[in-house]
Parts: sequence; C-alpha cells; structure tokens
Amino acid sequence: MIKQVTRVAHTLLPVATACVTIYAIALQSAQADDHDIMAVVADGSPWSMQSANGRSGELTLNPDGTGQMRMGFMSMNASWTPHPGGFCLDGPRGTRCVTLEAAGTGFTAMENGAQAFSLAR
Repeated sequence: MIKQVTRVAHTLLPVATACVTIYAIALQSAQADDHDIMAVVADGSPWSMQSANGRSGELTLNPDGTGQMRMGFMSMNASWTPHPGGFCLDGPRGTRCVTLEAAGTGFTAMENGAQAFSLAR
C-alpha cells in the first residue's frame, strides 16, 4: 500500500509542478499585458474622451500616476493606479476602476460590465 501511494505521488508531482509553472507564466503574461496597456494609455498625451452619457472631453494620464481631465471649460487634476486590465482613477467624485478593451484607435473603458467611456486619438 505504501509503495502504491509513493508511486502515485511520484507520478503526480511532476504534473502538479507543471500546472503551477503554467499558472505562474500565465499570471506574468497577464500582468505584462496590463503594463503594456497602461504604457500606451498613460503616456502623457491627451486622449479624446466620450462618456457613456454623451459628454465629451479630454483625459491625460501621466506615467507617474498623475493626470488631468477636461470637460468643457472645467479642468480637474486626478491620479490613477494600475488595476487588472485597466486602471483606477481617483478624482473629486471618488474612485472609478475600469478595464480597457482595444477599440479602433483607442480603448473602451468598462465599469461593472457597462461602458463607462471611450478613449480615442
């Protein structure tokens, strides 16, 4: 009985090790994709922003985590932090976390499964 358990353990150990390795590689890849997206979005250049309710403006995210939003004649400073698949934006009205989906020449920002705004250049 002990020999059978040992044999099974020796057989399953490489499989378990391979599964953990594959998971770690996939996790690193996902984190790299998030970093790549934010390197594009947070480059210090303005994006045209269209909110889901039709309001338009401009959003600039800087690599250092700062940013600025402009809508009409109003301008607000903001800060952002990375979030899986996108970013969290901290502004005067609180924190909004969105995931980004590539769309045309920009991105669609999704919040809780609904489109929050789009970014384009």
